[in-house]
Amino acid sequence: MKQWMAVLVALCSMTTLAAADFKDVTLGTMSEFQQCLEGSEAFTLEQLAEISRCFEETFTVTVDLPPPDPEPEPEPPTGFVDCSGNQSQEGAGGWNEWCVDETRNFKTLAGGVLGMESNAEATRNRYSCMAKGVAPPTVGSNRVVMTCDLKFNEDWLRGVNLGGQHLFKIGEGPIVCRSGTNADHIRFDFGCFQVTNSDGSTGNGYRDGFRVLVYWQVAGKPHKETWFSSSTKMPGVFKAGVWTPFRADCTYDPATGRADLTMTIGGVTRTTSQVLEKDGVSGKGITVKLGDSIGWGNTDQRDGVLEIRNLKYTKN
Repeated sequence: MKQWMAVLVALCSMTTLAAADFKDVTLGTMSEFQQCLEGSEAFTLEQLAEISRCFEETFTVTVDLPPPDPEPEPEPPTGFVDCSGNQSQEGAGGWNEWCVDETRNFKTLAGGVLGMESNAEATRNRYSCMAKGVAPPTVGSNRVVMTCDLKFNEDWLRGVNLGGQHLFKIGEGPIVCRSGTNADHIRFDFGCFQVTNSDGSTGNGYRDGFRVLVYWQVAGKPHKETWFSSSTKMPGVFKAGVWTPFRADCTYDPATGRADLTMTIGGVTRTTSQVLEKDGVSGKGITVKLGDSIGWGNTDQRDGVLEIRNLKYTKN
């Protein structure tokens, strides 16, 4: 008891010192205190253990450490990545950042204008399981703004009774990886409307702008397809041989499952949105990003070349 009192008296007498003379209670100063007591022959080991316990109980609190961070997914490769699958060739000229099905389908015209024939595909993407070409500047974003000027010839504008009329895409889906199929996906596919030709016949053509379909899948759920409203139709907006400015602002919100599209062609703007939900399946929670992939092509049986200039992709 006398030894305990001596410790208390010594500690209490320290309160007469200026506050600035005290050290912070840290693991280091606690260790120094313990070593000081252990160096004294006035205390038994049991007493030292009890002093240590009381000191720790009084001046420390238990902190629950957070769980360690999960291992991050590997960073997608930078630079040009080898081509594979349906787009197995490296593009040339103005298409040199793209993987294409056949280089002959993708041309570089005078003034750096890009040309694309029908029955052609080009892509750039970055996924943890697969990558092609140079990474799109929109990787990691669920907003993609695409701008360019387009010039069609009459054969691309007129209506023909053919399917497979998708001119370009933002996003990817389904995502076919070298190790299988990815768990989820999202893709805005820009196709065409049924149009009426001068002779009264009808068919699919680009004269009236783009009809847009969303391909989507949430991990563990079946693949679904949702059309944006046909209010995006703009009768006669494209004319043969005329450069027409185009802008598409595409977004996907994984928290709500909502997809938004604002499209401007030649000064005419249409805005539409869809909450992705079909057959009782919600489109919330898709993990891949809309901007992880961009692509051109998959238009069947058209003569001549589609011309593209000032092509640009941004996140805003």
